[in-house]
Amino acid sequence: MTENTIRTRAKKLSLMVRKDRQGDYYLVDLNNCAVAPCPMTLEQIDSWLTDLEKQAEQEDKQ
Repeated sequence: MTENTIRTRAKKLSLMVRKDRQGDYYLVDLNNCAVAPCPMTLEQIDSWLTDLEKQAEQEDKQ
């Protein structure tokens, strides 16, 4: 899992991954509003994206 991989996965969900000066990451929507508790590590963002991808799959099946 790399930062670019995480950013690509987030983009597919219309989200972005931001990184601040201290190296903390933020999962934000296209309006730059946080969509998950911040700050986070890449591993935490990976977990959030996995859950959001599963939720999107379930919604597509309905």
